[in-house]
Amino acid sequence: GGYFNKIDFSDKGWIMLVLFGAPINPGNLYNRALEFATAAMDIPELRVRIGLTYGTAFTGFVGSELRSEYTAVGSVVNLSARFAQNKTRAVTYLDQPIYRQIHSNYRVFELKPRKFKGFEGKTPVYRLIGKKDSLQISSFEGRMVGRDPELDLLAEFIQPLRKGKFGGIVYVYGNPGIGKSRLVHELIGRQELTTLILRTDSVLKKPLNPFTYFFNHYFKQSEESSPEGRKARFKTIYQKLIGRIVSLSDAGKRVKAIKELNRIESIIGSMIGLFWDGSVYDIIASQDRAVATQLAIKEFFIALSLTEPIILLIEDIQWLDNESLAVFEILTRRIEDCPLIILACSRFNDDGSRPELRLDEDVLRHSITLNVLSGDYTRALIEDRLGNKVDSELAEHIKIRTEGNPFYTEQFCLFLQENVLIKVQEGQYRLITELTDIPSDISMILISRIDRLSLELKETVQIASVLGREFEVQVLAALIRLLHRVMPDAGTSLKDREIPQLILQVEDEGIWAALTELEYIFNHTLLRDAAYDMQLRDRLRGLHRLAGDAIISLYPDNKAIYADCAHHYELAKEWEKAREYCHKAGDYFHESLQYDEALAYRQKTLSISRKTLGEKHLDTAQAYDGFGDVHSDMGNFDAALAYHEKALAIRKKLLGKKHWETAASYNNIGRDHLEKGDYETALNFYEKALAIQKEALGENNKDTAISYNNIGDVYCYIGKYDKAFTCLEKALAVYIELLGEKHPETAISYNNIGAAHSKTGNHDQALAYYEKGLVMLRESLGDKHPDTATVYNNIGLIHAFKGSYEEALTYLEKALTIQKDIFGEKHPSTATSYNNIGSVHRRNDDNNMALAYYEKALAIKIELLGEKHPGTAITLGNLALVRVSQQKYKDAEQLLSQALAIFVNSLGESHPHTITTLTRMVAMYEKAGNETEAERIRKQLEVVEREKH
Repeated sequence: GGYFNKIDFSDKGWIMLVLFGAPINPGNLYNRALEFATAAMDIPELRVRIGLTYGTAFTGFVGSELRSEYTAVGSVVNLSARFAQNKTRAVTYLDQPIYRQIHSNYRVFELKPRKFKGFEGKTPVYRLIGKKDSLQISSFEGRMVGRDPELDLLAEFIQPLRKGKFGGIVYVYGNPGIGKSRLVHELIGRQELTTLILRTDSVLKKPLNPFTYFFNHYFKQSEESSPEGRKARFKTIYQKLIGRIVSLSDAGKRVKAIKELNRIESIIGSMIGLFWDGSVYDIIASQDRAVATQLAIKEFFIALSLTEPIILLIEDIQWLDNESLAVFEILTRRIEDCPLIILACSRFNDDGSRPELRLDEDVLRHSITLNVLSGDYTRALIEDRLGNKVDSELAEHIKIRTEGNPFYTEQFCLFLQENVLIKVQEGQYRLITELTDIPSDISMILISRIDRLSLELKETVQIASVLGREFEVQVLAALIRLLHRVMPDAGTSLKDREIPQLILQVEDEGIWAALTELEYIFNHTLLRDAAYDMQLRDRLRGLHRLAGDAIISLYPDNKAIYADCAHHYELAKEWEKAREYCHKAGDYFHESLQYDEALAYRQKTLSISRKTLGEKHLDTAQAYDGFGDVHSDMGNFDAALAYHEKALAIRKKLLGKKHWETAASYNNIGRDHLEKGDYETALNFYEKALAIQKEALGENNKDTAISYNNIGDVYCYIGKYDKAFTCLEKALAVYIELLGEKHPETAISYNNIGAAHSKTGNHDQALAYYEKGLVMLRESLGDKHPDTATVYNNIGLIHAFKGSYEEALTYLEKALTIQKDIFGEKHPSTATSYNNIGSVHRRNDDNNMALAYYEKALAIKIELLGEKHPGTAITLGNLALVRVSQQKYKDAEQLLSQALAIFVNSLGESHPHTITTLTRMVAMYEKAGNETEAERIRKQLEVVEREKH
């Protein structure tokens, strides 16, 4: 929208003059100018310096008849030039008139007024940071009616943000169409606070969907771009955020935030499908990634809140996935000084209850319930939407039909207008048809609105509805192309080139709104449902099949689309493809440690396999196995065993007892029995697996080595160490033969043998094997790797057992440094290292240092696990031991009592942790000379032991 006037070359450098508002004024000048400036700043190669000023200038042609140009002159033009020449680095400066117009939508840093050549006194100047990080919520027209009391309450609830404090959570409840999003939209518009939208997934409930949705939009990711292009865009925006942190005045917060942002960059990138070899995310073991991701999300939002107060808006929390619930639980702990608040909109559950996030009891909570509008407010809304007064009969009729629901009322008004069922008579709208001619419920009203669209628009809306409430333009276009090619008799009249124009026309009809240039959202779920439900089942099945094909053709290498494809193929009843993509989705979620979703897709895979292939089929066995593997990783070993046994029965029948797949089933069942503590049974199944593998695969095979390792582990558990060493040494020999001495898996095999020696008390031998493993890991993985940290930790503990405390601390602190660099300060591995170092100091009678490290471990446990988790209780017990050593028995009593209450409530009275805590209480009371209490606890222990046996 600007006019590219000219480029000047002078001793000050190149100057480009761009005019907005002359020679013509298309309107919206500030927005156009700022959009241009931010787009230019987003191109790193330009290194452009921009000065934006607003005011009156002299414009016209200068020069002669032979050569002239249109330009602008005046002080406002001169000031913009002075701004642009003021710095050597890329920056955009604004004057005060522009700042006053745009500060609610853009992040601006106010600088000290300064002198500029040719201008008297000091001139106010502002530096543009960028557009505020708000994603668009559904667009609304007209004024909000009847919600002023609720709006005032919301404004009151967000006041902690103004004071730099955490505001807790505000729930906004109401039925569909009652105006939850409208209320929040009004609040955001009036308060001028940055709002970040976290949108839930109503159909698939994909893990962490609200956060992946946010990060995709925040980092302006487009699936049309190449992976390199997406990474470059991500890096540019990420560095801008770090640049904003650099300007913080609080040095402590600034240094910490920048360090954390640099550490978590690859973890945040992984959430939107961006990966880098050798990055922090790449080297974190799969079992640690879930917690690392949760903590990274928290650190990211904390960093954002340092730059400005933030509202996190979650729409439709009734559809929130379990992984996201876990993130909010961690996110809301110990952030009292973060100017952040959560706004959560939700419908009621089917039973009328109110969905809530899983939060600790001390998190501040507010709630607002939106009810239907009164008759007067309904009439005010009708008149606002129709743009004129209405008579009492029409107002009453609409109120009865819509029951005071604002969305229903708006749609009813649009239906009456579009179908010319009302007319202005004597200054008021009146009905000009019989009531029987008007549909009786909202779904019929919505269908009627869609039906009156042109054939092309109606078809566009119906096809888009198959993709869900939100859809991507390119997926819709690909679906329509496939529809033309595969279903030529479908009767579609749409042309691929017309799609962008048709999408804009549907937006003008109020059916959907743009989220970005490439993504759209139906203005209400009810509109999408109406467009979907008005189509025949056979047509829907065909469209869902093509939708799955379209998504795969666009994103063949993106594992995150497996669940979407499975959903479409299921609805299409394309069972072979549905089974394939349910299986792939289950693998993807299992690998990502998103167990609830993994189980859901394992169940779908199994159901489809049994339905289409029958019980006695190898694919059905694979489905049972997958189900069992997820249960095993979740710690549900009885369920895992049941599924693994079903897989074994099928494989024995179809493949025989000596097939390598049968051996794999024996290994799975062995692992389940091992985890259940049934060591003899575990050994029996592991040995069956080994016998088959040696015969079918040979001695020098990786699967054979794994079986040797498994058997060695069991022998360690039952104390038969000679046999354990024999098996573990055989496993090591296979790894050396297959992978060489310097492979990470060979190093882990050395560590396994070291751990076995440690259990026998042979610390020198354990140390020798650990040190061999350490050398290999440092050569193959480097010094900054979690596996290397684990071995440092093991060596440190061996030195502690030997009484070499200084040596122990050296290794344990190395492990801690690596873990903090990779996992950050707030991770279970970091807490374990703090705990280990604290224990070494306690053994060395340095109680003050022990206390300091135990307290650091406790702070992490409380933040990650909460105050009532067994892991927190273990650290409370360690702190109590220090207090006993310091003869601070009252403190020790309080800590042990807290730990005991947690263990009893979470694990039961007969659990080993409970018994250990009671035993420690007896010892503490004896040292304190309180024999009465010691005897009371002894009797309690006796009761527990009797009930146990």
